Amino acid sequence: MSIVPSTLRAGTRDLPDVPPYVCFLIGCFLTPILAWVTTLVYRQILTRCTEHPLVQLAQHYDLTSVVTACAP
Repeated sequence: MSIVPSTLRAGTRDLPDVPPYVCFLIGCFLTPILAWVTTLVYRQILTRCTEHPLVQLAQHYDLTSVVTACAP
């Protein structure tokens, strides 16, 4: 079973039409919008999952070098 279905299921609504100027504004501010949403999601996850081993590990170990090494 794939995570993303290959075709739309019957009965699902399409995304609404967006005027070109709204697409332009979203494109201009997409990076800060995504950073804001990411911060909101991570904040909730880290608050709820304080006992998770990966959350505890991240508090004691700087993972920057691992992320940099895995980037390519």
